[in-house]
Amino acid sequence: MKQDLGAWVKKRANTVFLSICASLLALSVTSLVMALSPGDQASSAEQAAGIKAGLVEDKEGAEGELATRHSELLAELGGIDADRIKRDRRVIRTFVLSLAEAPASSRSVRDEQISLDARWDVLGPDSRTLTEFTPEWMATGEGRHYRLTDLDIQVAGISGLDYSYAALARLEPDEDGAQFVFVTATTKQDGALTEAVAYRASNASRAGLEAADGSRATKDESAEPTIEPSAGDGED
Repeated sequence: MKQDLGAWVKKRANTVFLSICASLLALSVTSLVMALSPGDQASSAEQAAGIKAGLVEDKEGAEGELATRHSELLAELGGIDADRIKRDRRVIRTFVLSLAEAPASSRSVRDEQISLDARWDVLGPDSRTLTEFTPEWMATGEGRHYRLTDLDIQVAGISGLDYSYAALARLEPDEDGAQFVFVTATTKQDGALTEAVAYRASNASRAGLEAADGSRATKDESAEPTIEPSAGDGED
């Protein structure tokens, strides 16, 4: 009987070994699953919740710091500075007047460019005001004395401490033939120009601007004050 049992076990040793291994593996997996659930699952959920709460807290803290800094910057800027705008407009007006004088100058184009370059730090060798506007402007109004009859300067934008402006100047000579000059300019907090570019209006643009000015003038002249009848002016 013992020999028969030993022969059976020997004959089926591989099968028995694999069965035992499978049983041990199943037992280990079962033990691991039991170890992970439900206690470890609950612990993992608690850890995830803690991490999420920490991230939310960090996010809220960063947003709070950003809002505080934004408020501080707004307080430093103090909104739009009306006095600064008045000062900047005076600087731009002076710049326009210096350009208006160029056609009447006895200097050559080159000498006029040198004069403007020395007067205005914002201009330089690559400045379109010097390289393009000045030669064209002097050729167009050669020998004419232009006077500034209208200048509209509007704030075009504010970026940090820099203010940008767009201006339209109407320049009239002694005889008929007004010229219009567009100017874009940017100033620093101290009032210095960091950009100043002048463009002469084309013939088509000039005709449209003159028509608009004429229409506005006609409208202003035709407008009459309305006199309201007093209580005693009615008919009996």
